[in-house]
Amino acid sequence: MTKSSAKSSSKDASQKAIPTAIPHKVSHNLLGLLTKPGHIDTFDSILNLLNATKYKTLLTADAPIYLQTQREFWKNCILEKQGENVIAITSTLQKKAV
Repeated sequence: MTKSSAKSSSKDASQKAIPTAIPHKVSHNLLGLLTKPGHIDTFDSILNLLNATKYKTLLTADAPIYLQTQREFWKNCILEKQGENVIAITSTLQKKAV
């Protein structure tokens, strides 16, 4: 093996080891804050309800929104209507109905 071929094979191996970043929309990845501000009590009852619900994790989880998944969802979506009103949006992601 020559020096140039050894350098190129080690370069190829190092390029394969680097994981590629999955793009996501940072501005949409904001966590829900379910804390009471203290000086405003208008929404205390709503915040109490949200903090007590079993869905609190869904509201506060730091889950990224991936652009490719979002594009695939809207590309495959079907609107279900009753008269003029949209009652549901169905789509497929990786051949699974959502």
